[in-house]
Amino acid sequence: MKFIISLTKKINAIRNNRWAKLTLFIILMSGMAWQVYQINMLYLRFDTVVDINVERQFHIQLPSFTICMDLDLDALDPLKEIYPDKQLSNNLTSDEKRKLYRSAPIDLLFKYAVIQSDLTINCLLICSQNSRFTNGSCVDVPCQDYSPVRKTIAWARNSALRRCDTYFHWNDPSRSNSGEPFMEESNGERDLINFNITKASNEQASVIFSMHDGSLVPWTEDQDFSSLHVGLMSIVSVNYQLTRIMLLEPPYKTNCRKYPKLSGWVGCMYDCKEELNRKDSNGWPLDVPAESNVSIPFVPESRQLGDPHLTHKINRECRRECDREQCTLNEYSHYLKYIQYNLTGDPNIDPSQSSYLTRVYIHRPFNFDVVYKHRPAIEFIEYFSYVGSAIGLWFGFSCLTFFNFAEKFFKQLISGKKVPEKAPKTLMKKQGNTNETSTNTPKRIKKRPPNITLTPPRTNNMILPISTNLSPTYKSFNQSPDDVVRFNGPLTS
Repeated sequence: MKFIISLTKKINAIRNNRWAKLTLFIILMSGMAWQVYQINMLYLRFDTVVDINVERQFHIQLPSFTICMDLDLDALDPLKEIYPDKQLSNNLTSDEKRKLYRSAPIDLLFKYAVIQSDLTINCLLICSQNSRFTNGSCVDVPCQDYSPVRKTIAWARNSALRRCDTYFHWNDPSRSNSGEPFMEESNGERDLINFNITKASNEQASVIFSMHDGSLVPWTEDQDFSSLHVGLMSIVSVNYQLTRIMLLEPPYKTNCRKYPKLSGWVGCMYDCKEELNRKDSNGWPLDVPAESNVSIPFVPESRQLGDPHLTHKINRECRRECDREQCTLNEYSHYLKYIQYNLTGDPNIDPSQSSYLTRVYIHRPFNFDVVYKHRPAIEFIEYFSYVGSAIGLWFGFSCLTFFNFAEKFFKQLISGKKVPEKAPKTLMKKQGNTNETSTNTPKRIKKRPPNITLTPPRTNNMILPISTNLSPTYKSFNQSPDDVVRFNGPLTS
């Protein structure tokens, strides 16, 4: 108990010491400044954390897939249709024919160029419950009726010219929600999409196949394509899984960008390359898929031979313009399984034609979709709470203290005077015949004059009358209380 009393006295002594108060304030301010600085450094790093969500979807987002076939660059008849004014010899070499195809307008290539082995594709969406085609029961819908097929042409690095068909592209003007993914219910059916690839002759033929986001049309050398040998691989089973990655825009470290076009970063690169190549040689870039409405040829080979670094220059400039990744990425991982070779015994197919057909079955996903979502490592509300906690820890500052201070401040501001504090009760302490007030008394209290008992004077054993009406009159004559005689009590003889 004595220790507590002694400690209390020391604390009170420190409180009354001006230098001790200043030292304590500096220590508290330094501690608070250090803690707030550390919180700011953590917040301003703009780190992110990743939440991994594994979801089973009751509605399937239809994958978009692209099938590409090589055009026959040795065919001479299409060149005669494309160049009717030229006398083309039957003895043209393959390299000369390839140069002619490269310098031909792209819209004429769509019209006259032929596919090797005359391949045809028939695609069918299995058991669709889309309200455009059914009132509730599932029906099989041809893929081209469900969504228009996007047809493109592009060159590959091996000097092959390929025509590609992209199914279920999101940009469908016939839909009211164009640009949104195609959705189908997960109704328990095993197959989702079936397509048959048929060739007209016994020649060797192959196609390349890729599954991707429906917002873009991929170039064959940038996307993950798989080869399908038509006829040799008779039944192919495809399983896939969707992985979605969601990034954050600056100032966070993921540094993504929301591109205005549906195709995102890929579309930005396509537009940049197209603009620079048109400006340089009025040609279409080799690594950008071209649609049938393009009337200019591809970049001439002579232009690239004159400047072998042209492609690298354009790529560098476009990467500076499209310098950031898009904020939402949909990645499809597909797995091909070859079930049967040289299909025979199917009653629906002529045995003599069995080596000319490949069936591809894309199954509905049974695995869970995985979503990687980036979020701030410290949200703003967390940052605000941390700073407020630091101030409260070192100074005991709270919202209630702030409101009380604000109330006094605005009252003083309105009145223009200092708001007086409430006076504490006067503590009276009687000592002898005097009344003393405590040092905390804000007002002066007048002393009460002491009581005086008067004895009337005697003259020849006679008592003189004394008036009992001795009311104080010092107020009107400016006399002090000590100069006035106050009568209290009875007279004595």
